[in-house]
Amino acid sequence: MNTLLPSTRKDKTLLQGCGYSGVLNTSEPVNTIEAFNDQQPSYLLGETFKYLYLLFSEDDVLPLSHYVFNTEGHPLRILPLESIANSTDPRWQKWWKKIQRGMH
Repeated sequence: MNTLLPSTRKDKTLLQGCGYSGVLNTSEPVNTIEAFNDQQPSYLLGETFKYLYLLFSEDDVLPLSHYVFNTEGHPLRILPLESIANSTDPRWQKWWKKIQRGMH
């Protein structure tokens, strides 16, 4: 099992005390540098911290009635059906016609 802890790795010439690192084995004590895999997962900043920020932020930071999140944690604006129905883009018009046929 892999978990994240603040990195405390020390090199001979550089103290690397920032960032996060995975723990190789969570059933063993984490008391040596060998316990860490020395890699910060990319999803940590892109998804985990973004969701934590949204959990503890004010409700009006990103109104969930206007946005939905994809699996990568990116907010996507919800388009009102009127904007799709009134669009002059042929791709949206084709899609809208399919939706209307499905409604009847």
